Amino acid sequence: MLAMINPRLLLGAALMVVATAASPFPAAAADKCVRIAVPEKGGENESIDPSVAVTQGDFLNVNALYQPIVWIDDDLAAQPMLAESWESNDAATEWTFHLRKDVKFHDGSPMSADDVVFTYQRILNPETGVAAKELAFIKPEGVAKVDDHTVRFTTADPIVEFPLLIGNKFAYVSKAGVPPAELAKRSYGTGPFMVENFKPGQPRTVFQRNSGYWEQGLPKAPCIEIVAISEPLARAAAVMGGEVDVVATADPKTFTVLQKDAKIKLTQSKRGTLMAMPMFIDVAPFDDVRVRQALKAVVDREAILKNILLGYGQLANDNPIPPGSPDAYRDDAKPRDVEGAKKLLADAGHPNGLEIDMYAASILPGSVDMAQAYQQMAKDAGITVNIISSPAETYWDDVWLKQPFVVSFWGARPTSSALSIAYRAGATYNETHWRRPEYDALLDKANSTLDPEKRREYYREAQKLLSEEGGVIAPVFQNLVAALRGNCDGYHPHSDINRAEFRYLHCE
Repeated sequence: MLAMINPRLLLGAALMVVATAASPFPAAAADKCVRIAVPEKGGENESIDPSVAVTQGDFLNVNALYQPIVWIDDDLAAQPMLAESWESNDAATEWTFHLRKDVKFHDGSPMSADDVVFTYQRILNPETGVAAKELAFIKPEGVAKVDDHTVRFTTADPIVEFPLLIGNKFAYVSKAGVPPAELAKRSYGTGPFMVENFKPGQPRTVFQRNSGYWEQGLPKAPCIEIVAISEPLARAAAVMGGEVDVVATADPKTFTVLQKDAKIKLTQSKRGTLMAMPMFIDVAPFDDVRVRQALKAVVDREAILKNILLGYGQLANDNPIPPGSPDAYRDDAKPRDVEGAKKLLADAGHPNGLEIDMYAASILPGSVDMAQAYQQMAKDAGITVNIISSPAETYWDDVWLKQPFVVSFWGARPTSSALSIAYRAGATYNETHWRRPEYDALLDKANSTLDPEKRREYYREAQKLLSEEGGVIAPVFQNLVAALRGNCDGYHPHSDINRAEFRYLHCE
């Protein structure tokens, strides 16, 4: 394995840089705003449009400005937000949502059923380019206004977990009729904060408190600032030195030093983010299932959890459902099998090993470290992995979905959504080009099965197929860890990295 670097020495150097460099925060704003550091923003493609968000920075923007009708909580359960309640018919083909009557948009206009219908019809329309194909069971014409505060969704087949699925990460309610060009630069949401004249590519974005926000007494902070600090040690140094108040996702290599600082407190998500290394299964050599199985067999999952994540996470089995879940197809993690990997490679016509390229970037704390650890593990089976480093700010646009073997990650989701978003044949984010009709059929059966145990059987069959034959190497789930200064409270990382709660965040 790679030699370990003393984080204290690096952190000390980073602190010196922070102390001597000009502050990225104007003094007036720094006096009142809660400052939040993130690993990446979206560069010139950064957006505040909830329907086209990609990077963690994008989703933090969206969560400050917008809200969905159904909130998916830390336990991945559906909770009321802009909808107060809902019910379905006996066949689970009609779902009626009753909206709050006291919600206003940032321009002061009341939210109504028209806005909810607009939002869903927009993300369901393939011509908009919005990536919400996991909601394909709803047709745009299946979303209808009943009255000003009631919306009904109608589907051709029973969808028993409809509230979980409808809380899609792109389905944050925006004002009806606002064109995409306007949504990209001004906020037209109902969220706790507002922004004016948003400019993509800026390292720092300021969000002001929404004075007309519908939850009384919230948000607690008068304003928040989101700033990109890509280097992990610099993020830790910034929160330790008081340049920022919160690090939204701390890097595992800084945990030990942060834990020893009495001015800092760490808080972690309940569930983990899937750390993945996807490959195109229709591109050689990954188009041979034996090669894919060999690449998975060399992984020492326990070592990655222990040495890269320092135990902050869970083991994974090359699919997005953790072994501890009641929906999981197996309870234990796959063991490492180097000799088995060698035999698989030989059977696939590679008796002398294999050389492949992997693209990596610091898109999530530990992503590059995982790639480097995998590189060392693969050597034992005669596999040479050439790691090609890429800048995080352009990775999602220039590398991901374009190169055949990369690093990636996926936020925690309910089982139905987790198995759909990247693995259905028509998924916009099908990062492995996995297109198996029998897999999709299992998910369709699960979605329409009322018996929960029978539904789990379908989920387990789908996972087994994906894990054993699919193109994703997924060794671990990473629990997200946030670092807060001691005078700050009211924030912890959500189980889904694409969601965030800023309403209660404040610093004394």
